[in-house]
Amino acid sequence: MAKNEQILIKPLVEGLKPITQDGIGEWYDLRSAYTVGLKAGDWRKLRLGIEIWLPDNCEAMIVPRPSTGEKWGIVMTNSPLIINNSNHKELEIEVYALRDTTIYKNDKICQMKVGFCQYDFGLKMLDYN
Repeated sequence: MAKNEQILIKPLVEGLKPITQDGIGEWYDLRSAYTVGLKAGDWRKLRLGIEIWLPDNCEAMIVPRPSTGEKWGIVMTNSPLIINNSNHKELEIEVYALRDTTIYKNDKICQMKVGFCQYDFGLKMLDYN
């Protein structure tokens, strides 16, 4: 990715705080777009309220924040979530509630890192023996 290339982010929800870096590394904090109540055992898609456009040959990896399980009692069931540069729909994560919990709008519930797509090494299938 050249220095002048940018990740374009379109907010889809009014009042959603801007995406920020955690100040420690290269990860971007992503937030819940809505307040959601979950009961223990619930599975649900949580909307992040943004669309992203990545530069060519780039992809994003979305994972839970280190404190997500402890703080909200949820696990991200589709982790890591890989987004390629052809995905132009609202980002959402799938979660499973381990206990009753409420996730509020703008809570930092996951994080995203952007990098280059894997090099195409080419695959060769060998005969089964």
